[in-house]
Amino acid sequence: MAAWVPRRGGTFLMVSGTNQDPKRRHLFIICTNPDKDGQVLLASISSKPERYDAACPLTQKAHAFLDRASYVAYRHARIENTSALQKRLANKAVEPREDLRPAILEDVCAGFAKSAETPPECQIFYDKNTSS
Repeated sequence: MAAWVPRRGGTFLMVSGTNQDPKRRHLFIICTNPDKDGQVLLASISSKPERYDAACPLTQKAHAFLDRASYVAYRHARIENTSALQKRLANKAVEPREDLRPAILEDVCAGFAKSAETPPECQIFYDKNTSS
């Protein structure tokens, strides 16, 4: 089996549990290819609460992992180093999943500029690290 390489369009589950729910995992989308320092931009997916950031809602059909209506939680976007993701993979805190379909990835990425909740450093990173 080939080694997992974090890259644009890739997805993975990452342990994000609390003391009450230690096995909880969230789906993350890798929104950029690694930059020269090995950094990538991640978008976090969450189940839709009553009130949510409507910049990019997702249906159950958007990804095989989703079992309910969800959305991109841009306020939880973050920049991560690929070596840190690889270490989490080795520790089983990250589980690679199937890539996101290109059309959905474009919607997710467009939401960085639409959402008022995108951290400024994430928008700057996205703008510097995307190419058509």
